[in-house]
Amino acid sequence: GAVGTRRRLHEHEDLSQLRLLLFEQEHQARATAEEAVQLRDAFIRIASHELRTPVTSLFASSQLAQRLLRGELIKNERLPQLAEMQVRQTKRLSNLIDSLLDSTQIAAGTLELHRTPIDVKQLLGNVISDLQFTTTRHTLVFHAPPDPVPIAGDAVRLEQIFYNLLQNAIKYSPDGGTITATLEYGPRRICICLADEGIGIPPGDLPHIFEPFYRSSTASNSTVRGMGVGLFVTDQIVRLHGGSLAVESEVGKGSCFTLLLPRDDAVESPADDGADTSARVHVPPQQEPA
Repeated sequence: GAVGTRRRLHEHEDLSQLRLLLFEQEHQARATAEEAVQLRDAFIRIASHELRTPVTSLFASSQLAQRLLRGELIKNERLPQLAEMQVRQTKRLSNLIDSLLDSTQIAAGTLELHRTPIDVKQLLGNVISDLQFTTTRHTLVFHAPPDPVPIAGDAVRLEQIFYNLLQNAIKYSPDGGTITATLEYGPRRICICLADEGIGIPPGDLPHIFEPFYRSSTASNSTVRGMGVGLFVTDQIVRLHGGSLAVESEVGKGSCFTLLLPRDDAVESPADDGADTSARVHVPPQQEPA
């Protein structure tokens, strides 16, 4: 009888411990789920605000353009500016949607690269020249070697990387200034440094800057808008290329993003694949190093 009593006591203790363990696991799972819901709700609020802004601008400018075309207003010279603004806002809306889609593909592990031989110098130069037309308060400077810099990579995704980093530099330099892109290369890898003179990133935010939906405190406290997915997507695309992305920054003095990409020794010329790589070379002669 004593042995049976002890056994039942042990069983009761084991059952109590099991119940306590299940309760703790349930509590932890509930806390994780609540945190995920809060993160989702915060993201939806930010995404809705960011997507609504270009849509509102497009709607208002379209209404004004309609009235101008109907002759209700006299200042028809505003039509080119309205058209330019509509194109700009449409591109912004498209970029936001693309970033959201990319983040979901990255989370699902389905984002793929389509590698071809490309001249990374030409690709970066095209992006710099295109973005220079979008700003009058910033001066974009490009330092690069005189010869082509061929690598094997996804041209669309690399262009996306350059656009994200340079547009970030412009966006987080609200007072204007110089944005410098420096391209160097060695036998095994290339190095691209993008430096701005913007608001900078606090030291405590630097370890988290490439996390999804994260925004630094300087960005949150300023009028600069964003969803916090651009740098996350950029970093993941760099990793898929076998490269790395790092940042150094000082509040009030600017930031410098350093991009390292591996070179493919088998790539001799970006034109070997038969593609037309001579189009859209916009790099001004004064941007070439002496």
